[in-house]
Amino acid sequence: MQNAIVGRKGAAAIQVLAFIGLSMMAVIISAGAVNAQAPPTMIQNTDEPARNPYQQQVTLGSDCTGPCYFEFPRVPAGTRLRITNISCWLLVGDTNGIRLMYLTNGDTPSAQAFLPAVAQGNANYLIVNAEVNLYGNAGRLPYITVDGNTGELSSNSACTLSGYYVTL
Repeated sequence: MQNAIVGRKGAAAIQVLAFIGLSMMAVIISAGAVNAQAPPTMIQNTDEPARNPYQQQVTLGSDCTGPCYFEFPRVPAGTRLRITNISCWLLVGDTNGIRLMYLTNGDTPSAQAFLPAVAQGNANYLIVNAEVNLYGNAGRLPYITVDGNTGELSSNSACTLSGYYVTL
């Protein structure tokens, strides 16, 4: 009888050990399955400025006596242009003659950023380097106006707009 009891206890112990072993295998297998999952999808910030940079330089192309316009390419369909910086180098006949200089976004009604022009070294050079915050909508033509009695504004004068496109 004692052997029968020990036999039943031994069989029960083997069953418990088998159950523990199977449970541990299930945990190990499921942990491996969790680790084998595909990596998470990376989310992109479509409005990140570095994704869609914008930088354009325009020269007058011919001498101008004012008002003079620096016209930039139209904003592409499906986008909005955020202009963050303007930089200009102007060779003028008279630096005291600038009455007004501004960037226009091309919308109707338009929004403008008025720009300070500073004489540099030689009295005939005007320099602009300004942070701006101006938006141009799709299909619009941003441009810079230089107005006043500047004498002749040289065709070598140039302006650069920097910023980025936002996809709509």
